[in-house]
Amino acid sequence: GLDDAELARRAEKARLRPGYGDLAEALATEQASRSAGSTGSVALWALGRCATGTFADSLKAAGNFSYCRGRKEGFALGGLSAAALRACVGKAKRRSKAALTHIKPQHLGGPLASLSTPA
Repeated sequence: GLDDAELARRAEKARLRPGYGDLAEALATEQASRSAGSTGSVALWALGRCATGTFADSLKAAGNFSYCRGRKEGFALGGLSAAALRACVGKAKRRSKAALTHIKPQHLGGPLASLSTPA
């Protein structure tokens, strides 16, 4: 992906060229999304045993992701909460990355997780 400086350079160049209004608008939208804090973080909701490891590793390698708590199933041992997810996204953002985690149904609820639904 483009870093912020290169994105800004290309957006300005497109803005100044006749006929490149759509590109300039798309680049400006991306700049606004980045400055608003949109990280593109992903919570993979799946039962498991269906190639989620391969998929998640491929996504992590191809994109700019870091696993929550350093593991694909960062909340497998408990602690899944809205605050923990926000903290994970915040930590990834400070590293100029997006967060990635795999959440299984058994990670929800129970004494170690305050979230009980994927919503």
